[in-house]
Amino acid sequence: MTYVRKGSKTRAQQHRSVQSRDLLWVSVNGCHILNVYRQPGTDAVMDYLTNLSPPARCLIGGDINVRHDGFEPGAVNLHRGGELVQWASEHGMDFVGEIGVPTHAAGHVIDLTFSNVAFASTTVRQDLHCGSDHQSMITMLPTTPQTQLSDARIKITDSQLEPFADLVRGLMVDMPCPEGVGNVAQLDDLAQHFTQSLLAAAQAVSKPAQQGRTTAPWWTADCRRAHRELTTHQTEAAKHQFKDAVRKAKRAYWRQVINEARDGRDLYRVVAWHKLEPNLRAPPLVIGDQIIEETAAKAEALQQAILKRYNSADDLEYDPLDDEHWSGMGNLPWNPRIGMEEMERNTIGVQSTSPGTDGITVRMLKACWQHVSLFIQQLYNCCLRLCHFPRAWKLAEVAMIPKVVSPQHGGALPRRSAMDLVAAFTHEVEAAFAQNKEVSMVTMDVQGAFDAVLRRRLLQRMAQQGWPRELLQLIDSFLTERRAQVRLEGTTTAAHQMQCGTPQGSPLSPILFLLYLAELLWQNSELRFGYADDLNIWRATHSLDNNATLLRQDIQSILRWGETNKVAFAPEKLEMIHLTRKRHNEAPAVVVSEDLTVHPVTAPAGQEPALRWLGVHFDRRLTWRPHVSTRAKKARAVAQHIRSLGKTRDGPPADALRKAVTTCVVPSLLYGTEAWYGGRTQPARHTGRSGEVSSRLGWHVGTVEKVLTMAARGVFPVFRTTPIATLYRDAGLPSAMVALEEAKMRFATRLQVVDEKHPLASRIAPPMITRGRGAGTRQRSKTKIQRLGALLPAVNRPTLAIPHYSEGCGTDPTEGVDKKSAAQAFKEWWRSQPSTDLYVFSDGSERSLDNSRQVGYGFIVYQGNKQLASFSAALSPMSHVFDSEAVGACRALECAVKLLPCVTEDSSNPQIWLCLDNTSVIWGIRGSAAASSNWAYNRCHELLRQHNVGLKWAPGHMGIEAPAYGLEATPTVSGVRTVAKQLSQEARRKWWSGACGKLSDWYRGWSFSRPTVEYQVKAPPELTMPRHALHRWLALRSSHGDFSWYHRRFQHADARLTCVCGHNKSPEHLVLCRHSQRHFLHWPKRPAARPHNRATAVAYLGSLTPTDFVELLDCTQFYTRYCTR
Repeated sequence: MTYVRKGSKTRAQQHRSVQSRDLLWVSVNGCHILNVYRQPGTDAVMDYLTNLSPPARCLIGGDINVRHDGFEPGAVNLHRGGELVQWASEHGMDFVGEIGVPTHAAGHVIDLTFSNVAFASTTVRQDLHCGSDHQSMITMLPTTPQTQLSDARIKITDSQLEPFADLVRGLMVDMPCPEGVGNVAQLDDLAQHFTQSLLAAAQAVSKPAQQGRTTAPWWTADCRRAHRELTTHQTEAAKHQFKDAVRKAKRAYWRQVINEARDGRDLYRVVAWHKLEPNLRAPPLVIGDQIIEETAAKAEALQQAILKRYNSADDLEYDPLDDEHWSGMGNLPWNPRIGMEEMERNTIGVQSTSPGTDGITVRMLKACWQHVSLFIQQLYNCCLRLCHFPRAWKLAEVAMIPKVVSPQHGGALPRRSAMDLVAAFTHEVEAAFAQNKEVSMVTMDVQGAFDAVLRRRLLQRMAQQGWPRELLQLIDSFLTERRAQVRLEGTTTAAHQMQCGTPQGSPLSPILFLLYLAELLWQNSELRFGYADDLNIWRATHSLDNNATLLRQDIQSILRWGETNKVAFAPEKLEMIHLTRKRHNEAPAVVVSEDLTVHPVTAPAGQEPALRWLGVHFDRRLTWRPHVSTRAKKARAVAQHIRSLGKTRDGPPADALRKAVTTCVVPSLLYGTEAWYGGRTQPARHTGRSGEVSSRLGWHVGTVEKVLTMAARGVFPVFRTTPIATLYRDAGLPSAMVALEEAKMRFATRLQVVDEKHPLASRIAPPMITRGRGAGTRQRSKTKIQRLGALLPAVNRPTLAIPHYSEGCGTDPTEGVDKKSAAQAFKEWWRSQPSTDLYVFSDGSERSLDNSRQVGYGFIVYQGNKQLASFSAALSPMSHVFDSEAVGACRALECAVKLLPCVTEDSSNPQIWLCLDNTSVIWGIRGSAAASSNWAYNRCHELLRQHNVGLKWAPGHMGIEAPAYGLEATPTVSGVRTVAKQLSQEARRKWWSGACGKLSDWYRGWSFSRPTVEYQVKAPPELTMPRHALHRWLALRSSHGDFSWYHRRFQHADARLTCVCGHNKSPEHLVLCRHSQRHFLHWPKRPAARPHNRATAVAYLGSLTPTDFVELLDCTQFYTRYCTR
């Protein structure tokens, strides 16, 4: 193995041209080094050496195992030593070692070094001896450091953001205004100038990356002292002391890193350690018969092989946007201007913070936003006006690592997830099974995906879809003259021109790719599902042979479409599986052509075949066992790592580990539950049976339970015999049943809140019975979606609308003022306003009366101080005050608009002021509509566009009251979510009532400052305690700990059973021991009367808060001085 010191300013490259484990070529700063090991008695290595023509600046050395008097005077020529000396003489390779100095414990010179580099030398270093029978040797080669072929990334600390913003402010003074740009050349120059200005400011304040040697973070003064002792005395004792010092320093450093992992960033970095891999170079790249080993050459080859594997030869010969060939309708809405709020939301409000090739991050833009926001808005509008994308922003970087749309086509679409498509497809399979049909599915993958998009064919397709010509001209500019560079292992290639494809990493690329494939999905939207470039085509008949025949026709049709539209599909990624509940082993293949046959997936012996689509594994009988096993394996790896971090005394706080479990283990484990979990029971399949039958998910629940139990044990420092139910309760974690029921209710809620055109919405209601008995009614539910869709009340589905932006939508309505001061300021503002304007006050209320909820709204309309109208109404009890506020604002605004013609006699254009006291509703009216009461927000947005309406925060309800009768009885989304939450709580109570009955009376009777031992899925306050104190707290609660009865039960022969006072160890002995009670005098929170028996001790301990308990342990030092293990 070869190691290169970090920060040594060397360029090292390993070569694997020699297929031998005993020969290793490495190039370092232009010097070629061959590391040799020759096994005694073998000739292969010697044959290679004696036939080698060494290159210039070459060094060859290693354990060659030959003897000759040329480097060991008086030695006999053995093992072909003469041939080696003759070869070295003929090729100018000088022996650079120390003649006659033994390199082996037996006293011979068998480790040899030859070089043709002037002044190269090798010496034996006794001080570096590592304990082997060979001596350590150092070879010095004169060379010069070479610059690494990598780009230095700009790194700006938080303290440097303010100087960066100041520099940008100065640079923006002389920046030309984009509104004066008249052509694309000026736009390119202005964008380039602006980008370079930001880059110059960043480079001026950023610190250069540390390229030199740095001290290891674990290196301490003890390590430095031990190292100094070792280099001075060179004794065995000094060596052992140095090793011990290094081990202790490393152990202490990593323990500190783990213990201090409190915030999310540090915690997730520690949790991600289980995925760490060796930082090794990528293997040689093989392209055809060529083997490429240099990093720069590999990056260039990857660019040619991947980014340039497609060209524009298959593109249209004509421009679909010119006047001669333009055939588009252009009927889709398009606004050529962008407002400040929308621009801000999509520039500095994005979630991803990955920088582009210029290194300017969202964090840096936020720091200087007040200085550049207006310029960027004007620059964007200039791009839209000229339909041109600046050339400075067309450079993309691709990092290489070792590895109008159909309603059933997902990816890069709002409120459309991969799991929605999986659930929709699962519904179709279950519906087919209910009709005694068999299903066959084939997955396909578009070859090249983003890289294969042809520009003109994309523009032609978008023109046919109705996109306006101006937008297509902008997209044409976006895709024209694009450049890309490849980054591999810190090396970045030069930028090359791209002939086709969309840039990876751009948020526009997935949308363009969906539009590129939209026609393929629209051809059969019922039997084709798509997510980005992954397609799923399926057929359901009463015979698998018929399915294979139909799928052959479908695949042939898709391939013909692809050939016509120059879209290639990867044949190696065609996979198929048959889904059936019939007991036979038929599995016909799909013979597409003479050269292409799709065979069903197979699996090793003992495993069930499964096809993976969108992260979910479909098996033949749809038992979901392969999927649950795969997800459990992934989650188990994280749970085991979390368990390895937490010890009894050391480790992250328990609340931090609980957060890691809820965010890293639980989501990974439950991925795909929308497809396979619909509850532990289901309606009987046969029409003659009534009632519920088991859904046969016991094995699945048990598998999930094992992983969650392991994760819960990782959170707590508890004994392994601690009952599982107490782990879940004390950690605030969901058990398997609770987690699955909560996931079920989340999906049931989603079924009610998706829009009408969502692929799930049309599958909720069972089909109608068209004839016979029961005609006109719906069939009974046969699929999970149908059953879960009936769990919750139906609501008015929200509308999937484009984002709404209005003036001030990104500004806090309160403006940082408290409610009392804002109320006084509002009264003064109202007095100063014109008396001709309309002022609308609306409010909502929610209250409980006679065990029933009443929700209502009311509003008053003023012109000046004159009241024009008032109204109040009630909403469905299955709604909340948030809905009443939104509906009230909508109805009030509609009333004010109706009154406008009546008040325009004295005022030509009065303004409407909508005054609300709910800031959440103001956010929704200014910005995008919320899901609950969505129609009310959309109506307000419509009225805001049509009329002169202003929004004002008015704290206080202005005396508006809601009535006690109902007018609008439709449940709202927020009300349905409350019902789902109540059902989840009922599932938790049901599970806990069954689990709690199996626990000991001791645990169920222990309150610990709580009135009852309840079970909630949230972090209890005791999780913030230090781990050693939490260990004692939990041991007292469960009685599973260092107690006498516990040791006797499990036969711990070497355990101490008594305290130093002579009494048996017990949970309550903490406050009954005389040594503890003696320390009560020094504790302000000591009990009024000292505990004297078990009942009073338990009562006192139960009254302590977690903070009090930690102070009690510190005060009494009970477990460290008296009751030790």
